[in-house]
Amino acid sequence: MNNFVPVIRSFDCSDFDPINEWVFEDPAEVDFWLNISVGAEGMDGTNDFQVHVVTQKLLSQINDKRHLLTLPYYSWDKTLEETNKILSNCTDVSWEGMFKQIAKHFSWEYEWSHR
Repeated sequence: MNNFVPVIRSFDCSDFDPINEWVFEDPAEVDFWLNISVGAEGMDGTNDFQVHVVTQKLLSQINDKRHLLTLPYYSWDKTLEETNKILSNCTDVSWEGMFKQIAKHFSWEYEWSHR
């Protein structure tokens, strides 16, 4: 049986748009929520997740340590690389199982009302 493999279909950030072109004044001091739409390789349909991207310098100022992607300094390439690295470990034999794996790392749209 084949596993469902997660892939990012789209992304955005309401505070910094477009996030993939945004230049921060100090790449060592970055704190934002990244929205990603994730689907399964070779299939239509997505679920939305949020991940809190924070540089190590600002980590002590973050109270809620869930759903964090911590970087030594900000770069879009590194953010995407680290996000994809996490996703690559979230394969599952079912569509729902794949998303439950991702939800262990990122905030899932179906859990947002429970915050």
